[in-house]
Amino acid sequence: MKKRLRLQLLATAGALALGLLGSATVQAQQKLKWAHVYETSEPYHTESVWAADEIKKRSI
Repeated sequence: MKKRLRLQLLATAGALALGLLGSATVQAQQKLKWAHVYETSEPYHTESVWAADEIKKRSI
């Protein structure tokens, strides 16, 4: 009886460990891209460059 209980506890602990390891390693990463179609002389370009820099600073 003790051997069976020990095997059940070992199997449960193994399944729990695999579940925790599996969930920790599956994390999706997203890459943001910032672009526009305006000339570099347009005010929209300078603001877009600023926004791209802010996104880059605040992203991990």
